[in-house]
Amino acid sequence: MALSIYGAERLAKSPKFKENCVTVADGTGEFVRRGKSVFCKFVVSSGGNVLPKSEVAILDTSGSVLGVGTAVMTGKFMKQFKSGAAVKIRAGRQP
Repeated sequence: MALSIYGAERLAKSPKFKENCVTVADGTGEFVRRGKSVFCKFVVSSGGNVLPKSEVAILDTSGSVLGVGTAVMTGKFMKQFKSGAAVKIRAGRQP
């Protein structure tokens, strides 16, 4: 199953769903909306359920959905690494 923008916005209201999300720095929102990959150095936090090839929602620091995609690595490593792709974006939320 693939997560859609609409589905991510509905699920983001639940605190438990935050375990399946990746939060990025505020300046990277425009890149995510255009479908560019999220790199590790821009990850602010990630949930404990984020595993490679899992569906994730990309959030800004205020909790708004920026896009959806597939995780490239575990959420634990996204914060530790300083280079490399963390999430491959499938769809960005249009402003």
